[in-house]
Amino acid sequence: MNKLNFELLHIFDVISRFASFSQASNYLYLDQSTVNKKIRQLEAIVNKKLFIRNTNGTVLTAAGLAFKNKSDKILQDLKEIIALKPTITTLRVGVFDNISAYLMPDIFAENFNLFNEGKLDAIVINSDFFTQIQGSAIETQITNESFAILFRKNNALIASQNSISLNDLKNKNRKSK
Repeated sequence: MNKLNFELLHIFDVISRFASFSQASNYLYLDQSTVNKKIRQLEAIVNKKLFIRNTNGTVLTAAGLAFKNKSDKILQDLKEIIALKPTITTLRVGVFDNISAYLMPDIFAENFNLFNEGKLDAIVINSDFFTQIQGSAIETQITNESFAILFRKNNALIASQNSISLNDLKNKNRKSK
């Protein structure tokens, strides 16, 4: 049984903002076929056609516009709820993996910017995304697959080391609010 969920609302929102399935799929780090499938799923749930595609892009139908007005409020409420979370004060880590990118790409894609701006001390990413990192960083591979932790070279946690292992991280004292 198909259920309305955050993922479907988010994909709908991104497509409506870009007015393009292909640009939305790039932004979401999803195949265009996956984005198409999710919108077909959403349209089946609401039993309405939400988009009209043409050579200039994508436009909302009247039903799509009405749905967008309601979904925008839901998404805004969810963002406010997410903003209530406490923050970690000792080590600021951004996690970016395929599942996170798929479920909440706006939030996790922002981790690249935060790391590049020095607002995150470390980021866990798939090596496919190393090109998104600007400046110098120390890479520590954490699995046999292509995942690694990147640390800012000026981070006090590893200032005297050229690399850090998962055991090193486990042994460090961590504090949170």
